[in-house]
Amino acid sequence: MANYLNGHIVAIFGAVALHGGIAAWAMSPSAPIAIPQQQIIQISMVAPSSVAREAVDAEMPEPSAPPTADGLRQIKKENKTVKKQEKEKKVAQKASQNIVTSGKQSEDSLQKNAAITEPVFSANYLNNPPPVYPKSARSNNVQGMVTLEVLVSESGAVKKIDIEKSSGFGILDNAALSAVQKWRFIPAHRGSEIVEAKVIVPIEFRLN
Repeated sequence: MANYLNGHIVAIFGAVALHGGIAAWAMSPSAPIAIPQQQIIQISMVAPSSVAREAVDAEMPEPSAPPTADGLRQIKKENKTVKKQEKEKKVAQKASQNIVTSGKQSEDSLQKNAAITEPVFSANYLNNPPPVYPKSARSNNVQGMVTLEVLVSESGAVKKIDIEKSSGFGILDNAALSAVQKWRFIPAHRGSEIVEAKVIVPIEFRLN
C-alpha cells in the first residue's frame, strides 16, 4: 500500500512539474518586435515679447485722418492749377512750332518772290573778247547794232542764244553770235540762290 501511495505521489508531482514547465514556457517573454515610430514635429506658439511688439508697431504707419471739406477743396484747386499749367505749356509749345514753321514758310516765300539780279557779262575779270569786225563789212562800210538774248545757266555758261533784234546785216549778226557764244557770265541770283536767267547783250559794230 505504501508503494502504491509513493508511486501515486510521484506521478502527481511529475504532472505538476510538467504543467508548471509548460506554464512557465508560455509565460516567458518572446523576442521584442520593433515598431517604427513616426517623427513628430512639435510647434509651440510663443507670445511675442513687448520689444517685438513695439518694433512692429513702429514700422506700421499711423492711419491718416480723412481730409476735411477745406482740404478737399484745396486738393481740387491744386489739381485744376496743375492741369491748367500743363494745358498752357502745350499751347505754348504748339505756338512755338507754328512760329518756326511760319518763319520758314515766310523765308521761302521771300526767297521765291525776291527780285532776280541779271547775269553779268561786262566784268573785266571775265575776259570776254569783243566780236571780230568782219573784214568785208569794214571794206563796205557796213555798220549796225545787233541785240542778243542769252540764257545763262547756273554755272555762268551760255545755254541758249537768240537774236532779239538784228542789225540788218547777216554778216554782223553772225559775228556777234559767234563771239558771245563763247563768253562767260556771272550767273543770276534770286536772293541768295543762284538761278538760270536771261540777259540782253547789245553788240554794236561801228567804224571810226
